[in-house]
Amino acid sequence: MKYLFLRKNNFAKRIITCLTYQPETTDNRFIKNTFKSVFRKVDSMTAEDCSHFDQVRQQNRRTVRNLMRGCARIGKAELAALSGLTFPTISALLSDMLETKEVLLLRDTASHGGRPAEQFALNPVFQTAVCAYIEDHVLHIQIYDVFGFSLHDERQDFSEIQTPEWLCDLIAKAAAPYPGLSVICLGVPGVVQDGRVSYIPDYPDLQDADLKSYMETKLGVPVYIENDVNVFVLAERDKWPNLIHIFYGANCPGAGILINGTLLRGATGCAGELECLPFEHEGETVSFGTKLSLVNRRRLSEVKRLQLLSAVAGALTGAICFLNPSDAALSGFGLRPEDLSIIQKEIEKFIPHGRCPKLHIVDDVDSLYMKGLLEFAMDYWKAR
Repeated sequence: MKYLFLRKNNFAKRIITCLTYQPETTDNRFIKNTFKSVFRKVDSMTAEDCSHFDQVRQQNRRTVRNLMRGCARIGKAELAALSGLTFPTISALLSDMLETKEVLLLRDTASHGGRPAEQFALNPVFQTAVCAYIEDHVLHIQIYDVFGFSLHDERQDFSEIQTPEWLCDLIAKAAAPYPGLSVICLGVPGVVQDGRVSYIPDYPDLQDADLKSYMETKLGVPVYIENDVNVFVLAERDKWPNLIHIFYGANCPGAGILINGTLLRGATGCAGELECLPFEHEGETVSFGTKLSLVNRRRLSEVKRLQLLSAVAGALTGAICFLNPSDAALSGFGLRPEDLSIIQKEIEKFIPHGRCPKLHIVDDVDSLYMKGLLEFAMDYWKAR
C-alpha cells in the first residue's frame, strides 16, 4: 500500500520541481505547499498504517465478493448502494478484481436509452472447493464453484489402499481440471480433534494421522476435516437448532449434537460416540454398537425389529436426559414411519411426554453430507 503512495509522492515531487521554475504566484505557492504536506505525511507512514489500509481494502473486497455471490449480475451503482461504499471505491475494487479474473465484465442487454451500464459477475471457477467423504470404503468426491454449483461428481474405491497419500492422490486427480482449487472439506467416519483422526474403525492407515496438516502440506490449500454426523447436524442447524442426530453407518453408531445451533464436540471430540453405551443382550452386557450388530437390519424378523427399536429408544432416552433436544433425527437404521410411534412409546416409559423431542427419519444422508461439507466451504469463502 505504501508503494502506491510513494508513486504518487514521486509525481508530487516532479510537480514541485516544475513549479520551482515558474513565476512565484499565490496559486503556485499553494499547490507547492499542498504537495509538500502530502510528501511529509507519506514519509511518516508506518508499517502499521499500511497494514490498516490493507485490512480495510481486504474487508471492502470481501463485502463486494459476498454481495456478488448472491447476484447473477450487478452494476457499480447497485453495489455501491448495497455495500455502503463509495462509487469510486467500488470502481477501484472491481478494476482490481477484473485484473485478477475474479470478476467478469458483462454487458446489459436491455436498452435504457444511451450507453448501457456495465454489469459484473463473479467468475464461477476463479475458486473451487473439493467436498469429499469416506463411507463404507468408498471415497465420494464433488467439486463446487463459488456459487455452490456442482462441477464434478465421482466415487473412488477406498478399500485396498487407505493411506493419507493415496487419499491426497485421489483428490488431486479429481481436482486437476479445476486449477482454482482453494479449499478442501473432508468428512470421515471417526473422531476428529484439531485435524487429527484419533479414532476411525476399519481404516488403520488413517488412525492417529494428523490428516489436516498432511493434506495441507501435500495439496497446498486449507483443509477442514470433520466427523460424519457432525457434518449432518451442521447442515440441519437452520431447521433444527437443538438436535441429536443418530446415524448407524457402515462401522458403528454415532451422534451429532446441536445446542442452540452450536455443535457440541466434547473435551476430546468424542461427544456423540454412542457405540460404547452399555446395553443388555440375552443376559449379557454389551455395547450399543455390538447390540446393533447382533440385529441384522436388512432382514429383520418382527422380534429382531422390536429389539432394534428398543435399542434405539434406549440410546435416545439417555441423550434426552442429558441434552433435552427439541428434535431427534435417525438415519441408517432402515426405519419405517410407523416405527417412530413404537420408539416414542418406549421413550415415554421413562421420559414425560412433554420432554420428548420430535422424531424424524432422515434417509438421504448422501445429500445431507454434501450439503454440510459445502457449508464449510462457503463459510470459508465468505470469511476470507
